[in-house]
Amino acid sequence: MIEILALQGIQKFTTLLDALPLPGQFLPTSNAPDLACTLAKPVATAWDSVSQGIPCMCHSSWVSNSWQVNWFAWQGIGLLAIMIGAFLIAVVYMLSEILGGMNLLAWHRMEVTPPPSGNAGMKAWAKNEMFQVFTTAIIFLSIVGLVNFACAVNTTSIFFSGYKYTALDTNNNIVQVPPYQNMFDEAIRYLDSLSFYSGFAFLYSFFSNLGISFVQGFIWTSRPGGLGVMAQPLAGLSPLMSSSGMVMSTTMIAFLTAAVQVQVLRFVQATMLSVFLPIGLLCRCIEPLRGFGGMLIGLALVMFILYPALLVMNEAVVAPSLASYQWSANFYFEKTIPAEPDPNDPTKEIPTTMYGVGGFANKFAASDPNDPNSGASFFSSPTAYSASALPKTMFDKLVSPFSYLYSAIIRLVAVIFVGVFALTALNFVILTAAVRELTKLLGEEADITNLTRMI
Repeated sequence: MIEILALQGIQKFTTLLDALPLPGQFLPTSNAPDLACTLAKPVATAWDSVSQGIPCMCHSSWVSNSWQVNWFAWQGIGLLAIMIGAFLIAVVYMLSEILGGMNLLAWHRMEVTPPPSGNAGMKAWAKNEMFQVFTTAIIFLSIVGLVNFACAVNTTSIFFSGYKYTALDTNNNIVQVPPYQNMFDEAIRYLDSLSFYSGFAFLYSFFSNLGISFVQGFIWTSRPGGLGVMAQPLAGLSPLMSSSGMVMSTTMIAFLTAAVQVQVLRFVQATMLSVFLPIGLLCRCIEPLRGFGGMLIGLALVMFILYPALLVMNEAVVAPSLASYQWSANFYFEKTIPAEPDPNDPTKEIPTTMYGVGGFANKFAASDPNDPNSGASFFSSPTAYSASALPKTMFDKLVSPFSYLYSAIIRLVAVIFVGVFALTALNFVILTAAVRELTKLLGEEADITNLTRMI
């Protein structure tokens, strides 16, 4: 009776697991020029992507139609900023000429000897500032060319041969899509992939914890007449529950970190060229603000060019493991077990269509008690229903689905830790050094050390 109740409970519980999304469902599926990098249509439940609404930035070595408005806006605003700086300097030069003419007229009337030199200092300052405006214009044109070059760089060459994403198209068909050819769109997809897998691992670790706590609490008693023994044979699973709690904390922090980076990249794409760069160009044309303007130019250049490039290189490190895990996740979580309904025993009834770990759990729980080789033990392969020599007890059949699920989660968390924590820390060090040195070259050195301490 206890076994029947336990099997019914685990079958009801696994219906919750079937509603969880599969890995790779929310990854972009098209490189079409006019598509706005939308993510694939989700199946089952809605785990919305944190990067939805971000337009593609580059296509065919040029900007996509969805981003041309911002593109031409920042170019025009940058050129306008330089023209404003040149206009202000020209006004100063004209004022010096006017003041010099007035002084010369006074000299003629007063017959002062020697004649005044006028405003030679103002003229010299204006000429020097015009040279700085010319230098700023060259910097601006170099940035335009650098951004064009960044759009033309094919990032697929840094990935291992044959690497593709697993995603769903608009018709819910599983497709394999290669990486984007430019670093901007690929950086968004990489961060979105990390955030999805982090949330994916959190959800499955949470349900794994629930399943283990469910079977851990079973108590077998034999007390006829009030005397006897009581046993809790699965109490040894408590360390596994503790570790699953640590996994949930780690994956949630990883999800937040990846999601925050997506928003940072959105901020970079929306403001660095259209806001920070024009302000920096204008300030660099004016002597009192030249250092501050150079700092803004360096910051915009590093964040817009170097930051996405670092993310793509991070993906090249993490991509092989993610691709391997996609195969493993499909092996563990997709519908791979054919339906085997048993009309003679309701406790063994298996749905016609089984998805995810719920299908495995039903297979484990509904194995034939008359066949000692049916089901799977704690240490056997999910597909080795008759290969294990270990006894197939109810304990094994209850623990197996969640033990295999948890082992897959641990492998995924290891990849997530490298991508979200280790490589992100390295990126932060590189970006900090680049901003400090480039701002020193273009203008005023940014006090990155104290800023990072404050943050």
